[in-house]
Amino acid sequence: MTLATTALEVHYGPRCAVRATSLDLGASGFVALVGPNGAGKSTLLKALAGLTDHTGAILWRGQSLNAMAPGERARTIAYLAQTPTVHWPLRAREVVALGRLPFGTSPAGADREAVDWALAQTATVAFADRSVSELSVGERARVVLARALAVRAPVLLVDEPIAMLDPFHQLEIMGVLARYAQGTGGGPALVVAVLHDLTLAARFCDRVLLMSGGSVAVDGPPAETLRAEHVRRHYDVEPFVTEHAGEPVIVPWRSLAAECRDD
Repeated sequence: MTLATTALEVHYGPRCAVRATSLDLGASGFVALVGPNGAGKSTLLKALAGLTDHTGAILWRGQSLNAMAPGERARTIAYLAQTPTVHWPLRAREVVALGRLPFGTSPAGADREAVDWALAQTATVAFADRSVSELSVGERARVVLARALAVRAPVLLVDEPIAMLDPFHQLEIMGVLARYAQGTGGGPALVVAVLHDLTLAARFCDRVLLMSGGSVAVDGPPAETLRAEHVRRHYDVEPFVTEHAGEPVIVPWRSLAAECRDD
């Protein structure tokens, strides 16, 4: 039960966005994709979801993703885009229920229970019957995350799931994703999240992949991947690295490019 790639590449015209990437992401755990803008993180996530053309192979349990029937793939991999949109003024509950479409004729009770569970996980029950057009950007972001959670898929791919959230909800949603990986959705799952907050990636994730220039430059546990020298090399910033209450804190402190300009 693993999600793996072999020599995966994605090209946008002449530009190679993801370069010859071979990974075994495992069957469960909370994996962060980090790296500077343009490193290929979102493109890799789209490829894993089967949403962009690629060369090489993507396998789930040894089966090619391209060989899976669309319905099977939709039940296996849930995906949250970087800038998810809702095109109709649906009630929040109805938006979340769209996550159950891949199950077609599943019992109504199972669908209702999954939707209620996803609303509770994202703390969106209070406005479940309001139109999403009436919600704030952060509230809408939690609703569309609930839609992905409602699939209860064994693989959950989320692109910047906390970017629109306040600090309280960032912490809450990181906890939700970590617990989903541990099995709250019905069994251990693989969660892969594109993140920019290095402290939250280090605190909540089991494994961190640092991408740079379309390739995975460093892959390992947070303490290894997010070492100061790796942050300096790939982000071009001097980090402040410390601990608080026994947990890591990684703050981008100073632009190294600015120091070069000053010199």
